[in-house]
Amino acid sequence: MRQTRVVTLIVLILTVCCWADRVYLRNGRMLEGEVSVTGNQVVVKIEGGQIGLRESDIERIERALLPQDAFPGKLKESLADSRKCLELARWAWQNNLVKEYGIALRAALLADQNNAQVRKLLQEYRLYYARLEVNQGAADQLLADLGPGFKIYRTEHYRIGYNCSDEFVQTAGEKLERLYEQFMRFFFQQGL
Repeated sequence: MRQTRVVTLIVLILTVCCWADRVYLRNGRMLEGEVSVTGNQVVVKIEGGQIGLRESDIERIERALLPQDAFPGKLKESLADSRKCLELARWAWQNNLVKEYGIALRAALLADQNNAQVRKLLQEYRLYYARLEVNQGAADQLLADLGPGFKIYRTEHYRIGYNCSDEFVQTAGEKLERLYEQFMRFFFQQGL
């Protein structure tokens, strides 16, 4: 029981510290957390609160490279190699970068179109995780094309322009989502 607590504590500490900024103080101490700077005041957000520091107390700040910031460089290094792209996709998934996971899988398929494992993962991604991105420009263009009196309703995979009741468009959106899922399952089962 005691070993389980120690292992859990270590895992939690490593999870918190993996992507933390580091603040090195003039007194030799080091703090890890999310750093924000306002004027001469530096705030380090740590688990359980935050610590305010004067800029004069700080020797240096090392900013952590967040997974979403590291992804483009990693993708560029992996582009021509399907295996490396697949490893990058797994890394993206482990770091909760769902959109980047799909991008890495697409890159892996471009590098090797005959890779059955990548095809299957990409099909599952499209079925369960791919979402319509928020695109205000596209929504504005749709409203301009439809004319006055129309509104936009968004589902996970559709942007619907409508001028009817909200209840009707919500029902239509739910039906479209079910249809999308059925089509994707069918294509997945057919190996397409």
